[in-house]
Amino acid sequence: MNVKEILKQGLELLRKHPVIVAPPILVSLLSGFLTVLLISGRILTMEPVEIGASGKRFAGLVVIQSVMAVVGWILYGFAQGMIAAMVVEAKEKGKTSFGRGFGAAVVRMGSLLTAGLMVGLLLMLGFMLMLIPGIIVAYLFLFTFVIIMLEGMGPFKAMKKSVRVVTNNLSSTFLLFASILLIGLAAVVVSMLLRVSIIGLLAGMSVTGAYMGYMAAVVVVAYQELTKEERSRFPDVGRGA
Repeated sequence: MNVKEILKQGLELLRKHPVIVAPPILVSLLSGFLTVLLISGRILTMEPVEIGASGKRFAGLVVIQSVMAVVGWILYGFAQGMIAAMVVEAKEKGKTSFGRGFGAAVVRMGSLLTAGLMVGLLLMLGFMLMLIPGIIVAYLFLFTFVIIMLEGMGPFKAMKKSVRVVTNNLSSTFLLFASILLIGLAAVVVSMLLRVSIIGLLAGMSVTGAYMGYMAAVVVVAYQELTKEERSRFPDVGRGA
């Protein structure tokens, strides 16, 4: 698998079909808005003595942020399902739409949301254990949502197959994942620099969502490249809406 070519294909798909990044941008804006709302509400309801107290009083804020991170991954699981359907349709028909992606993802909604919950919890636990375990979790389950959409598997079988695809193609998938991480770091920097005002905050969230959309599109293209021999067994996705 030519990782450089895969990254180019993902970028070209987004250039021709920008609607592909709409789902994760909406998820990023929604989860970001809810997080800010909940944290702001928590701070506003604190007594002055609480605000000036020790870090123990802010444990609730950490819990809120952790819960919202998992909720974000649940929603992102659905968004990635939409992207998988839209990418397949765009490659096969040269066009796609938000409605097509939504309709196809609704069919697999239970599996997508369950996988999002499982991956989200594992990521949260992994990042709590000094970052590296979280990165390993993200790497091993890289193809989970794509497998759910393209092969119609349930969440646990999809997670298991993702691990198998990753480990059977270690050199290619590691290079792909490392490239995705580097692009992600650049997106984080840009997003943080933009967050100096309300408009900047929204722009930063949009940048994060756009990156997630690009990453998801690249993962779909990479998975198809890695599993060419199984393509004939893929269910007909992207046509359910």
